[in-house]
Amino acid sequence: MAGAVSAEILSDRDGRIARGLRTRESILLAYEFLIVQATVPPTGAELAERAGVSARSVFTHFGDMDSVLAAAARRAFDWLVETHVDISLDLSLDERLAGFSERMAAILERTAPLYRMFRTVRSGGRRRSSPPVKEILDGVGQLLRGYVEFVFEPELEGRTAEDRQDLMEALVVTSSWATWEGLRLNQLLGPSRAGEIMSRMIASLLR
Repeated sequence: MAGAVSAEILSDRDGRIARGLRTRESILLAYEFLIVQATVPPTGAELAERAGVSARSVFTHFGDMDSVLAAAARRAFDWLVETHVDISLDLSLDERLAGFSERMAAILERTAPLYRMFRTVRSGGRRRSSPPVKEILDGVGQLLRGYVEFVFEPELEGRTAEDRQDLMEALVVTSSWATWEGLRLNQLLGPSRAGEIMSRMIASLLR
């Protein structure tokens, strides 16, 4: 009897954990959907409605809206690491550039909305919960900078320290969130066309 009761308790606990994880996932997916074309972060009520949960559930799982942003940023960081694509330095510049541009377009399309929300939060003075988001996005930025340097090392090699630094800064800016936002939102280009333009800009720096 005691064994049966214990099994029932464990089953109930496991069920609650599973439901909690599903709810958390639903909230994060809803948040990612809502921020794609948004200029300001969604409210708790908007997020709850999209996720199909109560507003209380949102704050039970995350505490506040900045924590939702931090969790979404962490998901994006984990995705970036898990889906990393190596580009062989044995390939020609055109081949490396094509692979790099395709990969960067996917990364920027995935992470730019999060960067936009963080920028809006900071400009509005909401700094209490924003440091974790900044840390994550800074980590993404460092990974992307390292990716740029690795892929285009043959073109960077042999330059003076100053010239190498200048070229690196130009490459990083050209493949940055700000540039992607300009192409996607200001120029109203689709992801594929924005990737093509970004690739042409990078090529002009390297040739």
